[in-house]
Amino acid sequence: MYQPTTDATDLIVRFINAPHDPQLQDQIAALKNQGPEQAAYVEKLLQDWLQDDMQRTVTTRPTKKIIPICKWCAVVVILLLAVGCYLHFRSRSSLIVSANQTGYIDSFLLADGSKAILNSSASIAYPKSFDKELRQLYMQKGEAFFAVPVKNDQPFELIVGESVHLKLDAAAFNVRMDKNKIAVYVTDGKVKMKGEGEEELLLTPGLQGIYSPKGLEQEIMVSDGALAWKTGRLRFTNVPLKEVLQVIRNYYDIQVEVPPSAHTILKKKVTANFESEGAEKVLEVVSKKIGVYLTKDKEGRYYLTLK
Repeated sequence: MYQPTTDATDLIVRFINAPHDPQLQDQIAALKNQGPEQAAYVEKLLQDWLQDDMQRTVTTRPTKKIIPICKWCAVVVILLLAVGCYLHFRSRSSLIVSANQTGYIDSFLLADGSKAILNSSASIAYPKSFDKELRQLYMQKGEAFFAVPVKNDQPFELIVGESVHLKLDAAAFNVRMDKNKIAVYVTDGKVKMKGEGEEELLLTPGLQGIYSPKGLEQEIMVSDGALAWKTGRLRFTNVPLKEVLQVIRNYYDIQVEVPPSAHTILKKKVTANFESEGAEKVLEVVSKKIGVYLTKDKEGRYYLTLK
């Protein structure tokens, strides 16, 4: 059962006294979005307050029964928020959740003909049929590749986690969710990427957008290494070491560090192709090509250092 905090109650009281304040409106909306119990608590407090106010009005001015305009505004705003929260929770609960627990790559077609390829442990949620005005789905964790076709002027929106929105008409792109960042790599078409509190970023083929605590950043990818989990190949042709190591870390799920004293090597170019080699073998080849030492500590972390 929901136990309201003093701060939550104080927020509602302040909102009742100043329903036109946009900051308070946002805070009330955030409180209601925390869950159905929070939403119900806000509505009940408003109803109790409104009922008390009407009783006081009947006692002192029995012929008018008028509620001040500002309080009617508060009623309208909270009712609208309640409807929005209800639709939000209902729409989320009616989605089909597809979680890949097979240990292998899985793929399927969505109702609009879009193709979704899920890496092991990836999870997405989508409706049985898309809305006429918007094709919207959610990605909850892991890594996945999407190939989205044009569909009768219906924009496509993918909500990644709780903070990143991707909007497009038709495109092919890869999404990877890590603990501290979300990376979106586009192979075809155009994707608009927006993080919470960030300006929209336009991604075209060969560009990768990264959303992290640092904000929203864009980088040029020389290789298609972001798709290595899907293709099973690591192919590098004059690719900067910085990008090569990023691909290796993601593909093998390992830690590879370059100390500050050796950061100059990150700009060196690597040309090499791998298909079934293990992580250590790949790193050995890369380190020899650029002329650096490769070491490994007790925790399994790899280090590239200058000779």
